[in-house]
Amino acid sequence: MKAYFAYHTQHIRDNPGAHNFAGPWRDCECLWCGRSRELVRWDDLPAQCQKRPELPDIVEVLDREVAMFEALLEKAKTHVPKLVAKLGMSGETLAVLHHTHGCDPETVDGVVKVPPPIMADYHVAMESERARSRAAFTPKTLVVGRGRGLPEMLRTD
Repeated sequence: MKAYFAYHTQHIRDNPGAHNFAGPWRDCECLWCGRSRELVRWDDLPAQCQKRPELPDIVEVLDREVAMFEALLEKAKTHVPKLVAKLGMSGETLAVLHHTHGCDPETVDGVVKVPPPIMADYHVAMESERARSRAAFTPKTLVVGRGRGLPEMLRTD
C-alpha cells in the first residue's frame, strides 16, 4: 500500500490521500508535506499525505472566471468605443487596449469590428512594445558581504 502512494497513485483529484510530487523521480518531494517518494514508501508514517490542502471546487473556479470575463466585457463595452473614437482604429490602439486595459483584440472585435489588416499592425505594435519593455528593464543585483555582511543600502550605522 505504501508503494502505491509513493509511486502509483493517479492524479491528486482521483485519490484523496495522494501526494503532490514535483516529478517522477524517487527523490522528488511532495509539495505539501515535504516527504520524498522513498520516505513515503519506507518511513513509519501513514502513506497518505498528511498536509494535503483542500482542493478548490472546479465549478466555483469556473464561475469566478466567467464573472471576471463578464466584468471585462462590460468594461470593454464602455471603454473601447471611447478610446477608438479618441485614438482611431489602428494597431497601436489595439496594443494600448491590450497592454493598458486588458482587452485583447478578440474582445475588442466583439465590441467594435476590427478590420483584418489592422491585426497585422497590432502584432507589430505589440512586438515593439515588448521590445521597449524589455529594454527598460534594469535588473538589480544585491551584493552581500561588504563590511559586516550587509549591503551598503541595508546598513544602519
